[in-house]
Amino acid sequence: MRIYLIGAFGRNRSLPDAIKIGVARDVRSRLEAIQTGNHLHCRIIASWRVESVRRALHIEAKTHRRFKRLRLAGEWFDPAIQLDAIDFLNTTMIVDADPGEILRADHAIDVALLDENDFLRSLRASSTCG
Repeated sequence: MRIYLIGAFGRNRSLPDAIKIGVARDVRSRLEAIQTGNHLHCRIIASWRVESVRRALHIEAKTHRRFKRLRLAGEWFDPAIQLDAIDFLNTTMIVDADPGEILRADHAIDVALLDENDFLRSLRASSTCG
């Protein structure tokens, strides 16, 4: 199971108009389904592997609560959350982990799915984490 951030991009293809925080077994298939019903160009910003469906849903709900003031509709949020959401999810993956889980799980951002600027911003955000 994976927790993901998917951005919906309008005219400015480097900054999203909205960000979806969700859970899926296959993020690329989920992206295709979201794109089908969306007139904006959608792209995966980041995703994290989670050991169980229950834990993924728990972390997704925790993340939705954390950013509820910036909710646009449903699971779509104001793009201002992007770096804070990446930082929050990186921290949550470590803080909420069971002993030994970090060694087994891939909690990193999928670098291949980020453009260069997103990747550099995520590195800066992660390095201020602690």
